Amino acid sequence: MKTIPTGSREISGAATSALPSLRPHLPLVLALALATGAEAFTSSAVGIALPRIAAGFAASPDEISWAVTLYLASYAVFLPLTAWFSDVLGQRRYVGFSMLAYLLTSVGCMASPTLPVFLAMRVLQGAAGAAFLARAIFTFTKELRPPVLWKAFYIFIGAFSLRAFGLPLGGYLVDNLSWRALFALPAIVIGCGALPALFYSTEIWPRRRRTAPDLIGLALLAGGLGALLVLLMRGQRDDWLGSPAIVALLTTVLLAVPLFFWRQHRPGNDRRLITIASLRYRGMGVGVTLSFLAGVMMIGGVYVLPQFLLRVVGCDAYRTGWLMSIDAFAMMAGLAFTVWTLGRILTRSLLTLAGMLFSASMMLLAFRITSATPVEALYLPMALHGLGIGLALPPIGIFSFRAIGANQHHNSEGRAWHYTARQLGSAVAIAGVVMILDTRTTIHSSQLAENLTGVSPLVRQTLIAIGRGLASHGLPPAFAPQAATAVLGRIVARESAVLAFHDLFLLTTVVGVVVSVLSLGLPRLRRARAAVAPRSASPSSQ
Repeated sequence: MKTIPTGSREISGAATSALPSLRPHLPLVLALALATGAEAFTSSAVGIALPRIAAGFAASPDEISWAVTLYLASYAVFLPLTAWFSDVLGQRRYVGFSMLAYLLTSVGCMASPTLPVFLAMRVLQGAAGAAFLARAIFTFTKELRPPVLWKAFYIFIGAFSLRAFGLPLGGYLVDNLSWRALFALPAIVIGCGALPALFYSTEIWPRRRRTAPDLIGLALLAGGLGALLVLLMRGQRDDWLGSPAIVALLTTVLLAVPLFFWRQHRPGNDRRLITIASLRYRGMGVGVTLSFLAGVMMIGGVYVLPQFLLRVVGCDAYRTGWLMSIDAFAMMAGLAFTVWTLGRILTRSLLTLAGMLFSASMMLLAFRITSATPVEALYLPMALHGLGIGLALPPIGIFSFRAIGANQHHNSEGRAWHYTARQLGSAVAIAGVVMILDTRTTIHSSQLAENLTGVSPLVRQTLIAIGRGLASHGLPPAFAPQAATAVLGRIVARESAVLAFHDLFLLTTVVGVVVSVLSLGLPRLRRARAAVAPRSASPSSQ
């Protein structure tokens, strides 16, 4: 009998006729890919536009950072619920509702008259966006088999070009039109591409249960996670346990989170949102830990690097978009390379390499940045950052899913936990980054200010030189000393920010090191590229 090689196995000619085809599922693949690409663009583009959004609402950097934090928190809360929603509504209907909600909330962000309304739209947008990535990967890996699976993944990776190509466009729109125009692109992509494609798709996962949701459990999850993020964001500014509000938040976290897990694990609860059993698998625990760290790594492309380029390097939104596209294209290359090498290279080795590349990018940023660093010096570290993340994400998912792949009952929820941990890592990292930058900037600013006293002859000479330069440009001599002091203060603020980012990049280097070290302890598994037996059509397999 004729055989066809497919990586590490061979499939008989009779078996090949049973292999699934991409064509029946192409509309669903395109719909999920376009929606996920639109969500990835929005997440990154908002980081570029934060200063303009803050100016539009007359908000402080601390207040406007909630536009990212609340989005990630809402995303993280709803991710573990995606399996439940798919069971209740059916996947096609659930994804369709999510796409429509994302479109409407994008329009709502464009039309928001005040900051509270804008933040509310971002919360709803995060809840809708949670459906795309989790259900897309679950659909591909459960419905398709190699080599058709790889074609679907390449289409999915290609959809991320919306982020790579869209970031420069987003920067141009911010600089020349308005930050509100950023939200037009995802609305157009979903309304004109994703939703029509979904209309021509067929249902894959039918509704399996109609139980009412565990509203108490949902309130505990949202309250515990929200309190944790607010605690991290406000703790430093409000003197931690010296503030009654911070004590109340800490009490909420310590009560709500354990109660949520207890309620979901309680045998008498037939309305549970998730099951804890999927977390008992050995590989799943390590995978969830790595997923959390991957979320911390990814936050660089969403928040840290754009803020660094805007606040320290002094780039406008358009140039920041072009620079961030280097990170996006490198991430796409890493994802494509990982998919292509599955079965040829140990996934553990890929993860080790990913951690090393990420640490190298952070080290380069830490030791290259100064107030006079040329933009060209950032190309290499940004490319390494994106490449490291692209190489890390598929291996982490493989190890998470391998642990529960044989248990169909826990498969969907286990994957939801994987993406929840990653998104939670991003949300916690955002809060931590804001706290670290604020704290370290204050410390460095006070240290520099102590050295810039009027007693120092060098400082006096510097002030005189700045004053003369300002006077030569038309400033009245009587105002030159005060203006020179103000200029020197801005220089101090800039150098303090440089030093704060230097500290942050050094600290983030540890994350890549931990990922590499954890990967060494994972089992030596290869990802077979062979197709497996056709899936059963029974409900138990779904």
